[in-house]
Amino acid sequence: MHPLVRGRKADFLNTRPTKDDGFLRPFKRALPDIQASSDTLDRALLLANALYTAFEDAGHRVTLSGLNSAARRLRIDPREAPMKGDRYDPYPQPWRPDRLTLVEAGAVTIGLIVLEMTERVKMRHVKDGYVRDSPELAARVERSRAYSWTTLKDVPSGRFEPRRVCRRPQLLRGRVYDEQDDEQVLA
Repeated sequence: MHPLVRGRKADFLNTRPTKDDGFLRPFKRALPDIQASSDTLDRALLLANALYTAFEDAGHRVTLSGLNSAARRLRIDPREAPMKGDRYDPYPQPWRPDRLTLVEAGAVTIGLIVLEMTERVKMRHVKDGYVRDSPELAARVERSRAYSWTTLKDVPSGRFEPRRVCRRPQLLRGRVYDEQDDEQVLA
């Protein structure tokens, strides 16, 4: 297990109350750059471990940036398929660590983010929160004559995309990993 990932599950689960988006918001901020929901945290940590150890095996060092580092994390859009004309401007801002996870590949330093993507889903407001809408839920709400409405919300999809952040545009963006790819990446 890579030192940046070893023993970090408890730090990620020690979190502020999750917002409607479902992502963890840990109190501790000196953590690897992993954005995931509580349901997929184990898979996110395994993927991060596989990536970090693969970089280390290739001779590249993986560390957290220094406290006074000039490196800053860019705003990341976690949506898989943004709608045309729909700006990504979440409020409040999603959690992010104080320091970037950096891969030093020769003279190039790359920021690495393990990001759980979101998908747009029809949600129904019931009582004090939102739940995924279904025909059964709609029928039950109609029978009870409770006041309810639906809206589209971005919720965690369970698919991960490692994102690389670098000043050099030649580096391509990562691809989306789903559950079938986890077995190939971790093997």
